[in-house]
Amino acid sequence: MQNIVEAKNLSYKYNETVAIDNVSFNIKKGNFTALIGPNAGGKSTLLKVLLGILPDGKKIKLFDENITKFKHWHRVGYLSQHNKIFSSKMPISVHEVILMGRVLKEDCCTQNKKTKSKNYLDELLKLLKITSLKNKTFSQLSGGQQQRVLLARALLNKPDLLILDEPESNLDTKSKTSFFEILRKLNCEKNITILLSTHDIYDIGKYASHFLLLDKQLIFDGDRLQFCKSKPVEKYLGAFKQHIIDHIHEENFNHRCPVKKLKKRGAK
Repeated sequence: MQNIVEAKNLSYKYNETVAIDNVSFNIKKGNFTALIGPNAGGKSTLLKVLLGILPDGKKIKLFDENITKFKHWHRVGYLSQHNKIFSSKMPISVHEVILMGRVLKEDCCTQNKKTKSKNYLDELLKLLKITSLKNKTFSQLSGGQQQRVLLARALLNKPDLLILDEPESNLDTKSKTSFFEILRKLNCEKNITILLSTHDIYDIGKYASHFLLLDKQLIFDGDRLQFCKSKPVEKYLGAFKQHIIDHIHEENFNHRCPVKKLKKRGAK
């Protein structure tokens, strides 16, 4: 299976403070990867390094190409942790916010391409259940609605890889569940590879197929079953690990996509 992301020996410091130290991992096509770990463990820094926002790019490959030469950024969607980018006084519409995510390509400007782009935008609005918000002012939306709009912006270029930095942090329980379900649908039905940084150990256990546990250094890199058996994970998460173990046996969940009911361990 193709590696979408390859990272080797990544390190980064803020002045003399180490943020990430010698971190290596791969993310394969179709994975739903949860990046978890303590506060100040380096999660946001790692994502910024992967995206070239912070320097250490010589040790990163995206879609088998070194990031220093990578030009196909339309294949990568990004939703950052801090999205208060539009002033409450700025009368910008939902439609305009989404279109700001467009990355122009050489073949973008024919009439046929424009028509397809409009159709895809309408499809996105429907998928994320924000069609009725299209002409509303962005600043007047609820937190959950704004997050869906920003997700639509990240998806506008039909990315193969979607990177999200704690997208659920300001959402209420209902909005958070709905948001995660949308991500699972994108992963399962659209085959979008997802890398999501989160503090939400309980809920992400339902959705992720793969886990990276980061505390400046990479503590764990593996799938759900390996995660549940890992002693380093037990040391860092303690009882919280049980939440993910419980989700392994949830009805209608087979690793990353709802397919069938899994048997509990010890069941005949």
